[in-house]
Amino acid sequence: MKEAPINLAQWQQQFALALVDERHVDDFTGLLNEKDSRRFETYKNNARQALLQTLITTYPMCERALGEQCFAQLASHYIHRFPLRENNLNQYGAYFADFLKSEIKANHSLKDYDYLVDVATLEWHQQHCYYAQDSANFDAQALAAVDDSRQAELVFMLRPDIVIMQSQYPLYELWLKHRENLQTVEIPEPRSLYYVCIYRDQFRVKLESLSREQYLLLEQISRQQSLQTMIDKGIHIQALARFIQKTWICGFKHGKQQ
Repeated sequence: MKEAPINLAQWQQQFALALVDERHVDDFTGLLNEKDSRRFETYKNNARQALLQTLITTYPMCERALGEQCFAQLASHYIHRFPLRENNLNQYGAYFADFLKSEIKANHSLKDYDYLVDVATLEWHQQHCYYAQDSANFDAQALAAVDDSRQAELVFMLRPDIVIMQSQYPLYELWLKHRENLQTVEIPEPRSLYYVCIYRDQFRVKLESLSREQYLLLEQISRQQSLQTMIDKGIHIQALARFIQKTWICGFKHGKQQ
């Protein structure tokens, strides 16, 4: 029995799927003549190049460390394994750090690039930071008006663009080396863990190195812990005023003591 011809909407859907997912290519090209198949191959190559360029733009530190050829090869594998699912290239590449981790583990030639897993995580956080929504300014007058008896209940809120990271690698120095195009960068205080805050300032994504105490404070704020809870946990809150001044904290609310 002859199959019924597909309508335009179905054709467009199959075209879109085949464009980004190799698993659907044969089904779609079976509907085309030889000339249209060649035209489709051009469309597909353009789509693949767009995804490759997106990964290069999102992960420039990884590309520089690996080299153009190696990065392009890994990116090609990633594109094949993780086809575009949304009509938003800004959201493409979310699994690249996990992908790198598996590739580094599986390939002995990449054994010296363990640190790139954290670098890729950092670069994806930068992507999130850049496109995060804006927030209202901190209301200092409202904070000053809070009764002393209720201050312990306060729960502070971080701006949507703020992301904090800890890593065994000096991410701030690696980021600075890339941004300033430096050959080497000095690591002033070698330690077992390094802490950074990723934030947006005037449409530019920046990093700031944190102390362990500052990181733990921001971590508790991100978990919406009350002031009293943080004090009970032994969290140093001295940097709270500085974070408010830097506008990393965008507001507060009253919460029950935990």
